[in-house]
Amino acid sequence: MTIQVEQAIYIVSAGALLSYLLYAKRKMDVFLIGGVSAILFSLPLAVGTLPGSAGLPDRVVQPTLYISFVFLILAIFVAALCWDSSGRATTKNSREVARRSFAERRLMSGLLALIWFFVFSILLYKNGSGLLFGESKREIVDSATWMHSAFISITSLVSVWWFFFSGLRGKAFAVGILLVSLIIGHRSSIALAGVSLMLLYGKSWPEISLVRRFPLFAPVGLVAAIFSVALLKPLYASFKAGGIASIGDLFTSYGLIQLAQKGSEFLGTQYIFNEIVLKNFTTTGGHIFRGPLSVLPIPRTLYTTPSSEFNDLFQSALFPGRASGMAYNSIGEFYAGAGLLGVFFFVVVMGVSLITLAALMQRSRWNLTPVIAVVAALVAFYSYRNSVAVTAGFIRNIVWPYLMIWLLAKSFSGAGRSQKVDKYG
Repeated sequence: MTIQVEQAIYIVSAGALLSYLLYAKRKMDVFLIGGVSAILFSLPLAVGTLPGSAGLPDRVVQPTLYISFVFLILAIFVAALCWDSSGRATTKNSREVARRSFAERRLMSGLLALIWFFVFSILLYKNGSGLLFGESKREIVDSATWMHSAFISITSLVSVWWFFFSGLRGKAFAVGILLVSLIIGHRSSIALAGVSLMLLYGKSWPEISLVRRFPLFAPVGLVAAIFSVALLKPLYASFKAGGIASIGDLFTSYGLIQLAQKGSEFLGTQYIFNEIVLKNFTTTGGHIFRGPLSVLPIPRTLYTTPSSEFNDLFQSALFPGRASGMAYNSIGEFYAGAGLLGVFFFVVVMGVSLITLAALMQRSRWNLTPVIAVVAALVAFYSYRNSVAVTAGFIRNIVWPYLMIWLLAKSFSGAGRSQKVDKYG
């Protein structure tokens, strides 16, 4: 295999960033998540070939992809270096601070659980038993419309809150709702919750070199986590179709590596970007500027284009005849709108966003840290496979319900304190 110059630069850049994030003595933070995720989603670039699927041919990686991801890797590297070299104030452990506001925390836990059951009940009403057994994920998504993304967001937020702030029973509840989400067909909730909890627990841990402290566990644990999440897709799809028995049949038909490959969608994400470059697909770029509007509580379809705007543009042009919607590609979206200048803008925004989220994670009060952690997981880990509008929509589904619950809890707990003052004061 002949390695091109751009490919070699990408490999060296990715190796340098990964070495710094894993070897340097530092916190487990958004830069670690953002850097590992950027490398993970661009991993096929190291090989030079993008695997095709569903009848699509394999593609040779275009030089533009290497240039774009070297820009992105350098932006994350510079952002991490700037953050690590700056003076950072120490923060208190969120769970210790939470003990001082027990009434408010208990109210918020109950309200968050209530809103999860409300969203789940709507899905169950719309789909019946097919929500858990029988119906495929695609059928559920098509019938649930916006409730699909709302359920993923709410499940991620509620599970993170309950797992981080509760005892054993609360943690069991958090794991339980994640398993329900998985049976429905959503790995995203588990991935987002896992990354968010890493950020929350990592906030109170000391600065360490992951590889020097855990020379075996760090690399093996990372690979095992990726492998496990990849394996979940064929497993839950088989379970929904035929129950436990079909899972046994699955393992007799395929090996573990083959099953993991079936669920490794991240390996094919850059295929969209590559097709955009290969076929010189361009847009006016308006979808980039309209994308952030999806964070507002008012549905975009009431006043402008839908959140699926970019998918509607590229899929019909690049993948005609495709029956269902595809994953997005944020860096490809910026390239389609403004070429390499758009890519440069994207990587600058990503670097600034990571620094901003790191500062918010460090300085926020206990009751805001979990929601910031989930937003950080969406931006640092999950935004590479989404459009601007879809990422903003996920943030909307987290922030607005949380804000409503926080205000209610604040009001009720404040009223309780006032009554105590009147009675005993």
